[in-house]
Parts: sequence; C-alpha cells; structure tokens
Amino acid sequence: MFRTMRSHELHIPAWFSASELQPHADRLIRYMLQSEYSKGTLHAYRNAIAHFAHWMTKHEVALSKLDEVSIGRFLSQHLPECHCGALRQRSLYTVRAALKLLMRFLRSEGVVGPAQSTDPPKWLATACEHFCLAASVAAPSV
Repeated sequence: MFRTMRSHELHIPAWFSASELQPHADRLIRYMLQSEYSKGTLHAYRNAIAHFAHWMTKHEVALSKLDEVSIGRFLSQHLPECHCGALRQRSLYTVRAALKLLMRFLRSEGVVGPAQSTDPPKWLATACEHFCLAASVAAPSV
C-alpha cells in the first residue's frame, strides 16, 4: 500500500473527499495498485490526481463533463501558475501520465464517455491545405 503521508501531504484526503471523485477513490487506488507501477510512481500519481480533483472542485468541472479539453486546461493554464500548496508533484510529464491513468480508469468504470479527438476536423485540414497551396501559387516570386 502507500507509505504514511508526510505533513505537507495531509491535504490529499481532503481534496479527494471534497471532489466528485470521492465515490470512486477507493476503486481508483485499487486500480492503481493492480498496475505494474513502482510505489514511488503510484505515490506521485495519487498526489497529481488529488491536485486535479481539487482543481475540478474549485472550478466546478463536473465529473460527467470531464474530458481531455479539461485536462489540457489544467495542465496548460493551472499547473504553471499553481499556488495550491506544498505539492511536490508539478512535473508536467508525471501529472499528464497520472491524468491519463485517471481517464482510463473512469472510462473502464463507465463514469466518463469515450475519448474525443482533439485533432482538427479533416475538412479543416483539407481547407487549410488548399488555402496554403493557393497562396503559394498566387504569391509573387522574390
């Protein structure tokens, strides 16, 4: 299981219990323990997910509406400017991996829907390609 929490980590259970993730927390921890990650990685992931749960609660992100766009907003807007407390885990790489694990778990439980593509629609890519081609043909040579 996880090691005893240090004093700067005592907010972790409170962050989980105040969030919509609370009813899923025990199964999430079991899901994480069944994986083949090291204890250090699991500890970092737990802290990262608790931090995200806190952010979800603070920004009123409903669990049913959780998706990759919300996670992207957390990673790109919140994490670089975070003032949530003495968190040890602020590594973008680790937090992103932890949230991918969270989404995999929530999808396996049927809590959130399937992943939505964040790629631009094919028609937009085709239109941009045509525009760029037309612009290069119309551009005067230098």
